[in-house]
Amino acid sequence: MNFFNKNQLGLGLLFGVIIPFVAYALLMMINERIFEAGNLGADGSQPIFDNNSLLLFAICFNLIPFTYYQRKRFSKSMRGILGATLIYAMVWLFWFSSNF
Repeated sequence: MNFFNKNQLGLGLLFGVIIPFVAYALLMMINERIFEAGNLGADGSQPIFDNNSLLLFAICFNLIPFTYYQRKRFSKSMRGILGATLIYAMVWLFWFSSNF
């Protein structure tokens, strides 16, 4: 039995919480490598993407398992991923609302 092929709310919450952390770490590494290679941002002293953009991109990575479970018609897992994504999005909006 495959671990990913379960229609459980807890599994969706688990994926919804873990995937943005992993995606953020990967995006930070990629952003730092691009910066070290000499491809700089607008003012030349910062990486191309700032922290709030990387966090938002990491949250959007939840679309990958959400789409997978949507195709499988696993509504409980989809709800878990969506719930975690909404909480992350609200925290992101609250945290970076002063930057708009």
